[in-house]
Amino acid sequence: MNNKRIIIILMIFTIIFTLMGGTFAYFNWQSADNRKTNVTFTVNRNYTCGADSGGHITSSDVRLAPAKCTDSTYAIRRTITTSVTTQSNKVVSMKLWLNINSIDTNLTNTANFKWVIGKNKFGCESGIINQGDFRNIQNGKIDLFDGIEYATLDDTYYLYIWLDEAETNSNTMNQSFDFSIGGVCTDSGKEKAILKGFNNQFYFKEADYKTKVTDIYFIYDEDLPSGITTNNIKTYDMSDSVGKPITGYLIENTDVGADPDTYKVYVSSQYKIYASGLSNAFNGMTALKNIVFDNFDTSNVGAMINVFRLCGSLTSLDLSSFNTSNVTTMDSMFYQASSLSSVDVSYFDTSSVANFTDMFRSIGGITNLDLSNFDTTSANSMLRMFSQSSGFVTLDLSSFDTSGVTNMERMFFQSNNISTIYVSEAWDTSGVTNSENMFSSTATHLPNFNSSVLDKTNAHYGPGGYLTYKAYTGS
Repeated sequence: MNNKRIIIILMIFTIIFTLMGGTFAYFNWQSADNRKTNVTFTVNRNYTCGADSGGHITSSDVRLAPAKCTDSTYAIRRTITTSVTTQSNKVVSMKLWLNINSIDTNLTNTANFKWVIGKNKFGCESGIINQGDFRNIQNGKIDLFDGIEYATLDDTYYLYIWLDEAETNSNTMNQSFDFSIGGVCTDSGKEKAILKGFNNQFYFKEADYKTKVTDIYFIYDEDLPSGITTNNIKTYDMSDSVGKPITGYLIENTDVGADPDTYKVYVSSQYKIYASGLSNAFNGMTALKNIVFDNFDTSNVGAMINVFRLCGSLTSLDLSSFNTSNVTTMDSMFYQASSLSSVDVSYFDTSSVANFTDMFRSIGGITNLDLSNFDTTSANSMLRMFSQSSGFVTLDLSSFDTSGVTNMERMFFQSNNISTIYVSEAWDTSGVTNSENMFSSTATHLPNFNSSVLDKTNAHYGPGGYLTYKAYTGS
């Protein structure tokens, strides 16, 4: 009798699985080697605008099934490298969109067929410029971004398209689509304004105000608060000798609850503001709590040394406008910004950075730091990079390629709450010649701690190692 029941149950399950197999089938679409997309731009005025990509996004590129956006088998990721060349000081406004050449209605009826465009090549959860789904297609298009402004610049974006793992409707899993990307560049009506180097003695670097400024705003003239041009304490010309005008205003901080004898700074222009340098920009501004970079471009900056050093009152920073593609050193960039608890650097382009010395030293407020997008192939120094930062419990350095690094002295020194440091196969200390006190006053919480071995000797995963293996999921 029991055998009959077992046979009946097995038959029922066989029928169910057969039906489900038909219900949840999906096209066996093969991922293409060339995972790029055509970008066709309309060019206006006396500048050129374009992008480097490949073929259409079609159903031959991916197997459509519920997944994470980073799943290379079931999700699309496209690299879009844009380029703009202008004449004189013209600033170009770039718009980018998806042409919906065809799409099954089942995919336009679900919130789980998603897209994200951003600056993070390793995922869709950070560095986001815009995101959405395909339920609101307008005139056969989905707008990816509108109004990103450039002068002369090459930039890279990453587009993700995927059926989210939360999807349970089988009707979405056997459908086709065909997308391509289009774009247009137009005259933004703005010209290029070049900010003088921050080493000059502007009002917020003067002894009377340096430690009393609480807020700095980089904005367009039209966004200036009313009355500021008549109620300011000081006004400075901040533009260089050839660029368009940039004006700085120093005013009293009259906000409710503001400390007495504190000030705000507004830096504005009717044109796009380009920083000619950023080293020491806000160094030593101990009262600074807020910086707004609404009109600020860093694409020409080569060094970001001591940018936020000693900014002990800063608790968060929005650096989403920062273009770091030309930066070669980030020495002490956040050093002793001791209250900083939130800063998203996941979209930083660090491919040219050689010097990471003291970058995150003494930033005790940060407990979670997303370094998944860090490209360290050009790095030679990580001296004290994470030292004396007690907030760190886990550090994920699985993206770090350290084959060119020679200096790791005191890299984790006195960051005494670290219990896990993830690294991948790209972690290589064979070229490191200086690693003295790399784990001094740190390694007590790490696996296999040996108080007599504090240099690079045990800076590896596996038997006797202080580090933990994690596969690198980027590309």
